[in-house]
Amino acid sequence: MKTHIKILLSLIIAISGLFSSCQKDTLTDAEKLAALKNVTFTFQSMNADLSLPTGALGGQTFDELMATDSSTFGNAENYSVSFLVKMLANNTKENAQDAKFDGMTINMIMDTLESAPISTVANGFEILKNTTQEVIAQGNIKLSTHKPAVMYIFKQMADGQDLATTLSTYLNYNIGSLNGAIALPSFQQQIPTSASPEMKSFLNGLLNSGVF
Repeated sequence: MKTHIKILLSLIIAISGLFSSCQKDTLTDAEKLAALKNVTFTFQSMNADLSLPTGALGGQTFDELMATDSSTFGNAENYSVSFLVKMLANNTKENAQDAKFDGMTINMIMDTLESAPISTVANGFEILKNTTQEVIAQGNIKLSTHKPAVMYIFKQMADGQDLATTLSTYLNYNIGSLNGAIALPSFQQQIPTSASPEMKSFLNGLLNSGVF
């Protein structure tokens, strides 16, 4: 009988220990949100790539191209800029836990053009504890929808100048009954531009034409 009691007590202790371990490994919604706030994000780089109508860089001036095909070269829908922003997520602070984000939004203001904000987005991602990981946000704007920002980018690229950019990052979360966004401090960044002589010539012709 005593042996049976000892075995029963041992089983109870083992089960209790397992249950306690499971409880310890299960985070509350508040603890999961705290884990997200424990991750730091730093800016790595940003690329801005132009999409121009086919034939724009074939050697003809903007005026010449307008004279032969104004429906293409005079259409603001045919000019766009795509963005790729790289951030580095660091989840190596003390007491780090796996951090699962519902996504990330980075809003950008070019120069002082607050009326034409640009949005780049990263889909949901997870940063495991004690790791660092690159997170990429992407977006696209058109001359037809973001004229001030696109014209500013065209001018800076034509002049070989940086893009004065203010970036505001929001980390989206959806944890049980908790959902929202963690706003990181905004910061300013000078983004280098790169354009071939042909592209600079085309952009200068577009800017000086008054078409847009």
